[in-house]
Amino acid sequence: MLTTGVDDFHDRVSDPAHVGTVQFVHGGQPAEHPRRHVLDVDAAMEIVLAFLRERRVSRLSAGWEKQDAFPPA
Repeated sequence: MLTTGVDDFHDRVSDPAHVGTVQFVHGGQPAEHPRRHVLDVDAAMEIVLAFLRERRVSRLSAGWEKQDAFPPA
């Protein structure tokens, strides 16, 4: 079980130099996401495999940032 607080959400940063947004469709609704948070398949798989091995993801590791800790896209 993972318990988080209201302000306890983190996003993985693929490249801090990426600017702008990219659109994805979630449940039939378009949503804009910062390009800096779009990972390639290899990076995403690395996170998934680490989670399966360790049963947790360390949000304090390099490459994670707390939501609202970055400028708007």
